[in-house]
Amino acid sequence: MNFRIFVAAGAVVAGGYLAYLVTWNQTKVSLKKTPYEHTSEDPSSAFILPSKIHPVTEKMQAEAAAMSENRAPDFNEPDVHGARLSLSSLTQDKPLLLFFIDEECPCCVTVHPVVERVREAYRRELNVVGVIDVGGERARKWFEANKPSFPVLQDPDFKLIRAYKAQSAAYMVLVRPGGTIDRVFPGFSRGMIQELGDRVAHLAQVRPRRLKLDDLSEEPVSGCAFNVPGPVGKQGSR
Repeated sequence: MNFRIFVAAGAVVAGGYLAYLVTWNQTKVSLKKTPYEHTSEDPSSAFILPSKIHPVTEKMQAEAAAMSENRAPDFNEPDVHGARLSLSSLTQDKPLLLFFIDEECPCCVTVHPVVERVREAYRRELNVVGVIDVGGERARKWFEANKPSFPVLQDPDFKLIRAYKAQSAAYMVLVRPGGTIDRVFPGFSRGMIQELGDRVAHLAQVRPRRLKLDDLSEEPVSGCAFNVPGPVGKQGSR
């Protein structure tokens, strides 16, 4: 009798442990699907599986280079708190860095601290503004989870994403004072962020500041393709 009770108790414990493992695995899957809840300075954390890596192609680099010297598309849009920001005000006397964000892209969470390094290094000489592909509560949720030190514009209709030809998340556009595009970076890498810092210093007419780059990949990578119908980004809509 005691032996039967012992076996039954063991089965209950084993069943409880199995249920715990199933629940934990489901939780880990859920966490992977909500990357905005997790921030990291480790670039490798942006890539859950090798198939998730998005290399910057030669075509992306060529199209980005072709945008240099063009007039930056004008805008006057609300940020996640409702304050309107315009190109003319942001480029009146400083260069502007636009950082394009896909709400669901883990690479944006990973590269956000790198953008913060550039902003901090040139906090008196550079304006930084994010552009996120959603609006309303979803945009505010990303902002509150990642706590950027710069404003983030809402772009649920992809107006700015289309205008600046940002094919993927983590695109960055450096605009000169006065509103001309200086450089477009279709992703990030050690070399790209170094060039970005050097260009900001050149435009601001200051000496280049030291940036932390040793944790960045040598190979340029981009983020998830924007969910834009038509030629810019992947097909579909939200």
